[in-house]
Amino acid sequence: MNGDATHLVTYDSHLADVGLFYTDFDTVSPTGFLLVLRREEP
Repeated sequence: MNGDATHLVTYDSHLADVGLFYTDFDTVSPTGFLLVLRREEP
């Protein structure tokens, strides 16, 4: 949060629910994050 992160990238299933408490970022798998990055390409 201090670094202005937009995503929490992890394979750890225990962290999947962190987004319920911290709505400032999305919790995604590494593959999901790569898909997000592809959507943001110009």
